Parts: sequence; C-alpha cells; structure tokens
Amino acid sequence: MNEGGVDRVASIRISVVVPAYNGQETIADCLRAIFAAEYPRELLEVIVVDDGSSDATPAILEKLKREGFPVSVIRQENRGAAGSRDRGIKAATGDIIFIISQDTFAERDWFASVVTEVARDPKLGIVQGRIALTEPIRYPFYHAVELDRFVWSFPTAAIAYRAEALDRAGRYFDPAFTEYGDDTDVAWRIIEQGFAYKWLDRLTARHGVYHKSFTYTLRRAFPGPALFPLLVKRHPGIRQFLLRGFLWSTPRRLASILLLLVGAGLVIPIPAVGVTSMVLGMVLGFYRHRRAGSGELPWEQRYLVVPLNAYACDVLGFLAMLYGSLRYRSVVL
Repeated sequence: MNEGGVDRVASIRISVVVPAYNGQETIADCLRAIFAAEYPRELLEVIVVDDGSSDATPAILEKLKREGFPVSVIRQENRGAAGSRDRGIKAATGDIIFIISQDTFAERDWFASVVTEVARDPKLGIVQGRIALTEPIRYPFYHAVELDRFVWSFPTAAIAYRAEALDRAGRYFDPAFTEYGDDTDVAWRIIEQGFAYKWLDRLTARHGVYHKSFTYTLRRAFPGPALFPLLVKRHPGIRQFLLRGFLWSTPRRLASILLLLVGAGLVIPIPAVGVTSMVLGMVLGFYRHRRAGSGELPWEQRYLVVPLNAYACDVLGFLAMLYGSLRYRSVVL
C-alpha cells in the first residue's frame, strides 16, 4: 500500500470520543461514518459520552450496539460539552485520541492520514484539518463549524491528539472554560509541553448546518468571551496570533464600537453629540457587515437583520472582553 496507507500504521490503536447530548438527529450517522472509515476495526475504540440526553439518543445508541457496532457508552448527568470531552479522554486507551462532535461526519481517510503524520513525527501532539459543511447556509442565524485554514483556537468539532501529549499536559478539559475556550486551553497546554501541531490541508470531516434564533449569536457573544483574557493570561503564546487585537482587529471595527459606546455615554449630558456618535457608529457597523448574510436570504434579512445582529455581537463581545480584562487583570493586545 502507498505511503499514508493503513498498512504503514497498522499497529497504532486509536480512540474516538463522541460527546453526545440530545443528538437523536445525527448520532447514528456520525457513528456509522466512524466505523466506515479506512482503519482496522480491531484497532478502533469508539467512546460515546451521553451527557444526560433526554431525547432518543440512549435508545439509538443501544440499537447500534445490537446491530454490532462496538460502541462504549458512558452515561452521566449533564455537565456540558467540556465535561463530556473530559470524561471521554479519561476513558480512552488509544495511542491517538480523536474527538468529533455528534453532528460531524468523519471522512473515510481521516484516521489513517492523522496516524501516519503522528507516526512520522514523535513530537507531533495535535493534528487538525479542513472541515466542510454538509449543505449551503440558508439561514440568517445558524450553528456550523467550517475550517479551511489553520486556527490557533483548535476547535474540537474534529481534532486529534497524541495520547502521550495529553498525559504530559494533563488529561482533562478545564471546567473554568466550560462556556468558552476549553478546547483552546487543552491545546495550548500541549504546545507548552514542547509538542508540535500540524494542519492537514485536506478534508477531515463535514459538519451539519443548524438553524438558530436571533438571540443565539448574542448569547455566544456575551458573556463567554470574558474568559478570553484569562486564556491569554494562562497561555501568552496565543498573543502571536492576535494581530492588532481580537475583536478590534481592524480600525473600522474598533471605531464603530467606540462610537456607539462613547455616544451612549454622552447621550444624556450632551444629547446632540451622543446621538450623532451612536448613529455614526451604527452606520459604520452596518457598512462593515453589509455582506454578512448569504445571497440566498431575502433582502431584508441579508441587508438589515443579519448586519444588525453581527454588529450587536461585535459590541457585546467587546464589552465581555473588556470586563474579562479587568476581572483577570489581563490586557488582550
């Protein structure tokens, strides 16, 4: 078999951890894709952590086991995604540990390609690669994970770790970052132990696209990013990826946020200046996000509702990180 084939890595055992919560719509397809991968089943351990599901997820998992899929199921009271990942990696026994979300579907060659890279480099601790969407985005507000280039935050929709690297860094997901950044924290603990990371410029998995409400993105923008300054304080190496800041990465972005906030502060003592500043800030924000919506959306959603939501998320995220910088005494630059 050619280089990168299964024969070259046939002695390496892998574990695949799937955190699951009310995943009745996708969990079966997720697991079927895992077992359809081009990797020897006798070297494949699959662990599903059922995080207190109240839908048909437990019944679906039992049905799959009866059909002959060797899935180990761990059930626990609801602890959130980080708690599920934590429980899963602690139970995993493989030399390489993959984590994939319940609504993500592995490509057939993902496991073999990662194992080949890890086998080639003894200091390689983390491997991530491209994640595509299962369908075009047709919703104004949605949840979907799409990666087409390396990102320093190392999201766990589909990622792989060398088990030794996890052990050296501490095999846990920190509950302090349950709502924001637990995946980033564990990755940077691995890097700080001297392990390398690698970006695979190939498709590794596909993630579903799910309709969400107007308030969904607002809840993600605040207060979660308040933990970002704590992440930077714990892992100063992150700063190398923060060109001119994080939320304020362009002058227009910073200006639009500051105009709104300064205007709000001046609207009572100096009404004319305050209102003018707020209007200018909002106009600049709308201009920045004028193409935020998909071309398949109605015009009022594409040019009004989605830009308004995106701008509101900018402001809320800025305030959250300002609060986090003060609370954790860590300035994000």
